[in-house]
Amino acid sequence: MYKLGFSQKEMYRTIGRKKVLLWIPFLFAIIIMWAGILYIDSQSAVSSFGMSIKYSIIFIVVYFIFYYFVNIIYRRKFLLDI
Repeated sequence: MYKLGFSQKEMYRTIGRKKVLLWIPFLFAIIIMWAGILYIDSQSAVSSFGMSIKYSIIFIVVYFIFYYFVNIIYRRKFLLDI
């Protein structure tokens, strides 16, 4: 892309558009996880809602950490291939 005349800013925007592919599985996993949590919570006499929120927050934090590292690695690899 650099050889075609794209600036570095334009290449970063292009990479940013590809990141949507990383969010789709994450959102799908959150939806399935909460559907299961709500189902189990409705069938159980003991509520696990508070614990589920804690684990969801941990899941989100871990995902953002991995997302950050994948983003850095992808940009470096992309720019090194120029």
